[in-house]
Amino acid sequence: ESYETITAYISQTQADRELYINEVLSEIREQLEQGNLSAAVKGRAKGLFSIHRKTVQKGYELCDITDLMAFRVLVDDVSDCYAALGLIHACYPPLVDRIKDYVARPKPNGYQSLHTTVVGPQERAIEIQIRTHSMDRIAEEGIAAHWRYKEGHLALSPSDVAKVGRIREIFESAREAQDARDFMEALKFEFYSDEVFVFTPAGDVKCFPRGATALDFAYAVHTDVGNTCVGAKVHGKLVPIRYALKSGDQVEILTSNTQTPRRDWLEIARTGRAISKIRRHMREEEREVGLRIGREMVDAELRSQGWSFEKVEEEGRFQATLARHEAKDLNGIFLDVARGHLSAHHVVRDLLPEGAYQSKQEATAITALLNRIRPRTESPVLITGEDGVLVQFAGCCSPLPGEPIAGFITRGRGITVHTVGCEQLASMDKERHVAVAWDAQSAQSHTGEVQIFCTDRTGMLANITRVCEQLKVNIQRVDAQNLGQNQALCRIRVSIGHVDHLSQLIKTLERLPGVTEVNRVMG
Repeated sequence: ESYETITAYISQTQADRELYINEVLSEIREQLEQGNLSAAVKGRAKGLFSIHRKTVQKGYELCDITDLMAFRVLVDDVSDCYAALGLIHACYPPLVDRIKDYVARPKPNGYQSLHTTVVGPQERAIEIQIRTHSMDRIAEEGIAAHWRYKEGHLALSPSDVAKVGRIREIFESAREAQDARDFMEALKFEFYSDEVFVFTPAGDVKCFPRGATALDFAYAVHTDVGNTCVGAKVHGKLVPIRYALKSGDQVEILTSNTQTPRRDWLEIARTGRAISKIRRHMREEEREVGLRIGREMVDAELRSQGWSFEKVEEEGRFQATLARHEAKDLNGIFLDVARGHLSAHHVVRDLLPEGAYQSKQEATAITALLNRIRPRTESPVLITGEDGVLVQFAGCCSPLPGEPIAGFITRGRGITVHTVGCEQLASMDKERHVAVAWDAQSAQSHTGEVQIFCTDRTGMLANITRVCEQLKVNIQRVDAQNLGQNQALCRIRVSIGHVDHLSQLIKTLERLPGVTEVNRVMG
């Protein structure tokens, strides 16, 4: 019955699929030729039994199966595999979660190929496999057939001999094993020495490269779980997110609605999935901040001219400005303003009718900025030996007195202070960097934040506040969360005069009975 249903469905869509396959083949070949890459490209329809298995195992309807067509690209060597992948992704947007690299990490049976699922013409998802000709022969015919093909007879290379030797060692282990369990342990050591297998609370098994952390496990469960991860439990015991997974661990992830990914997580994560998710969140967060800042800068410039966004829209000025700057919408312009690629007054001049913009004499370099903002506030930062400058402290690195710092001139918003090693500062326009230094005479306090993993027991919070009192650290805010299993997470925001004071606070808190980990919160 299933065969008849699938056959009828396929026959109805066969003409459409053939046209579609030919269209995609033509586009892929053209893209590879433009990249000067020699390759053979093939397309095929999914097999009937493969379709049937997907409807049974995953409960899909026939109309819900997106990969009824698959394509294969065959190249000469491994480097061409990755070059072809880049060219195809430039032509069709990839589904990031559906990229698998079996070239760098072959399957235990020797299978090698790059798999990617992309959004093709008509918004259809299509699967593309990229491999070398030799990889394709092994996948289709087996290793022995590949050896025969190379020389016309059974001729083995040194690497081939090594593979055969490894298989022979496994069979020798089988003869020497006392029982099946001993043999399976030897087999796991041979095949999976570079991998760890851990369990979810539901008993599902997940595989990770050796060295992967609890944070990698969190992102393997779900992106939202990874983004809000504050720790984990391994066999019921609380561990930090940097805990290195071991085979046999049963892992439960702890989350908090107030947690968001931090830049230092990139040093903790070990899997490509986790790293890409963290970077994506960082980019989205930076984009949101850039949009807000860019809009505020343009809005301030408009108001200085006696205009507003509403008035500009009524005049129908937006479309001409977008066309002039080759932007799809105003968000692109706001981002360019925030990044310093465009100035707010240039954008406003374009938005206003010809002759309506009242030009103001614009002083250049740092002097004009300092003269404009100097009278407004005091700051603990000295700039070229002068104080009294309006500054703001970057949320991405949360600099504290005592740490090496650098400044960045933000148009219309004064100077933003970063730590010297801040990655975000390094990506900014070098010409707008300015030397800054902490004012040793300033008594102004700054905000620092720490998170404390500890035992959930009576008096623990009192002990934490007592440490702050002894060190003369003023607490601005306390948040406590029960993590279950007699464990808790406390986040405290404190007033700090110097980074050494925060370091001393962290070291003292770590010595408290029941405290398992204390971290500084950045951003």
